Order: sequence, then C-alpha cells, then structure tokens
Amino acid sequence: MRDQVENSVEIRRPVNDVFPYVVTPAHWPQWAGPVIAVDTGTQSGRLHPDEEFTVVSKLMGRQLDTKYRVIEFEENHILHYVCTTGPLPHEFIVRFEPVTNGTRVTQTVVADQDQAGGFFKLAYPLVEKIFARQSAADLQTLRDVLEAQSHS
Repeated sequence: MRDQVENSVEIRRPVNDVFPYVVTPAHWPQWAGPVIAVDTGTQSGRLHPDEEFTVVSKLMGRQLDTKYRVIEFEENHILHYVCTTGPLPHEFIVRFEPVTNGTRVTQTVVADQDQAGGFFKLAYPLVEKIFARQSAADLQTLRDVLEAQSHS
C-alpha cells in the first residue's frame, strides 16, 4: 500500500532563489532535520536529472546511508527523487510554484508499506507519522533559513 504525506510552505523569496538552494544537497543539513550529510559524487554542487546520490541521515536513533536517484527535474518547477536502496522504499517530490509574495514549495513523501523490510515493516505506522511531522518541520525551517538570508 502506497501512502503519501504532503506539506507546503510559502517563502518570501523568488523561485529562482529557492529552487537552486533546494537542489544543492550541501544545503540540506541546514534545513532537513534528519540529514547529516549528502554525497553527490560530483563537483557540480547541484542535482541534475538521473543523478545518483547518497544521503546520510538519522531516523529513530539509527544512522542510515540511503541511495537515491533523480527521476524528474525541471528547473524552477520540480525535483523528484526515489530511494534505490534500503529497507523502506520511498520517494520525495518537491514542487516549486511562484506566488504573489514569493514561492510555494510543496513536498510530497511517498512510501510503500508492503515493500518495507525488517524493522521498518514493524515500525511503519510510527515511521509514517515521523515522516509527516518531519516534512512539515523541514519546510518551516527551509522558509526560516531562506527568509533570513534575504534580510542579511
């Protein structure tokens, strides 16, 4: 069964400021709570279509090294990446939309309980709630970080 959690935030910055910041994984530890580090294996800094990368994160007291692949990427509009390893298949879809005072960022997290393995199969209901809360908190932090930068 595929479940999804969706959260949005409006950021008082233009899309052409918000999108490049979000698609640069070196920034993720600043706003994505569980993320400790990201290894893209390239020097470009920004993600690109079909790029593979590894996220080191901490979830429920466990450090996870999860590999992802970008499957959809449209400048200033969408970043969509899927997990390619690990016991909990999931994906992130981040959409960017210009609004009157800046940018609306909508993040959708999709996970598949039927394909979860081991610990995550047992803990799936709890993990789903954590994803929902963390996604909302991350977007609020992203807004705070980017809006603070615009006033510096």
